[in-house]
Amino acid sequence: MTVRKQVKYLWYQVCILNPMWPKPLDILAEELSKLADYPSEDHDLAMLSRSAIEQAPTLGDPAEVES
Repeated sequence: MTVRKQVKYLWYQVCILNPMWPKPLDILAEELSKLADYPSEDHDLAMLSRSAIEQAPTLGDPAEVES
């Protein structure tokens, strides 16, 4: 199971318990929501990096690029 899924599951549990202790759990739910986005962003950046490396040879000679 991925870290993102585990964080999401915890977020769902906090949302269920939220009515019993709203102030602290609101803050925790917000932080968990932010935390769930980090692995997704990291994965997106890794995929972009890999794609850029794979496609670099097809872009031509770097010396031909004007600065």
